[in-house]
Amino acid sequence: APVWLRDGRQILFRSEDIRALDVVDLRTQTTRRVFSTDGETIVNLDISPDGTELAAVMVNSQADIVLAKLTTR
Repeated sequence: APVWLRDGRQILFRSEDIRALDVVDLRTQTTRRVFSTDGETIVNLDISPDGTELAAVMVNSQADIVLAKLTTR
């Protein structure tokens, strides 16, 4: 499911092919890629309470959990 970022104007969501994460800025109507995989399917995502990191659960032949820094600018 999409996740609101702390600034209240951006939303993190899975890309159409579910192999990447994008952020849409509702004020500027721009979208940018913040994370992509090497073919794994992203099945779940969440943002840390302070808004600086994201967690993504990915599945290919095995399940992996990845943590990554999230830059919102």
